[in-house]
Amino acid sequence: YYLYRWQPMMPYGTFEGKEFRNALTEQKSAPITTKEREYLRLTGGATIKPIKDLTLDIDVAYSSVENRYKKYGTPSLTSGYEIFTARPSVEALRDSYGSYLSAATYDYVYQETGRTENLTANFVATYAKRWGDHDFKAMAGSSLEKSEYEYYWAQRKGLLDPAKPELNLATGDQTTSSSHTWWSVAGFFGRLNYSYKDRYMLELNGRYDGSSRFRRGSRWQWSPSFSLGWNIAQEKFWESLTDVANTLKLRVSYGELGNQNTTVWYPTYRDMILKSSNGTWLQDGVKPNTAEPGNLVSNSLTWEKVRTWDIGFDYGFLSNRLTGSFDYYIRYTDGM
Repeated sequence: YYLYRWQPMMPYGTFEGKEFRNALTEQKSAPITTKEREYLRLTGGATIKPIKDLTLDIDVAYSSVENRYKKYGTPSLTSGYEIFTARPSVEALRDSYGSYLSAATYDYVYQETGRTENLTANFVATYAKRWGDHDFKAMAGSSLEKSEYEYYWAQRKGLLDPAKPELNLATGDQTTSSSHTWWSVAGFFGRLNYSYKDRYMLELNGRYDGSSRFRRGSRWQWSPSFSLGWNIAQEKFWESLTDVANTLKLRVSYGELGNQNTTVWYPTYRDMILKSSNGTWLQDGVKPNTAEPGNLVSNSLTWEKVRTWDIGFDYGFLSNRLTGSFDYYIRYTDGM
């Protein structure tokens, strides 16, 4: 946007082999920026059937994303004749030549790297069996999810050669910082299904989940659920109505789910806010750095729990050419 502000009557070219300040020299003097992203994803899985009616499923996924960012600038590339002020003579024009951008701002090399690694693993065992009119299915498993983020940046002034923008090829002041965070979730779950003649259905579920975002004692949560179903269209007294309404299933369910998403990864720990040269007194002639506690937090924060009651039915008419469902539910959210 800034380059479009230049008027077409601005002088271009050189005088005595040196350039005037114009849109082209602005482009040449702009800091050089390089952005790179490296992405890796590996997945693997296996299905094992050790005995009849038993299936074991295992899958693992790993991914990493690394972002690299680098920029640099040097005042040796930001020189030109200053033409924003009228020059009464050629000698005055010669004297106006020089660096017109701040060396403190542009004489530097800056580099940052951020890397995120994610690991997900699931193990599920399923057993399914049918005895006459009875269908039975049991499932149990565990899951693991972990994410880790590491970041650093560094800047150094006094770049010796713009063709070699490296931190160790600069001679000025150096500043740097970094951060390293991670979180993980582990869960154990199970499910039981039972059906009699596809007429009466029962399902029981349970989950036990733990999150690193909460402190010990508040880290784990139990989440049960169940559902009942009655396929009325499979009853004998419904046979005369099958040609008109061949599907009618009543169902009722209750379930609980936990939510561990927070705005920060460590919500139960109070931040310490560090400020540079912010003191209201002088120490050796300069203002000292200060530190102050952040906002109040609860060290007993735990999972948000969502409880839902649901009752409904499914229907189908004219050989299921017309189908639909109806649900009425009530949802409660605790510990929001």
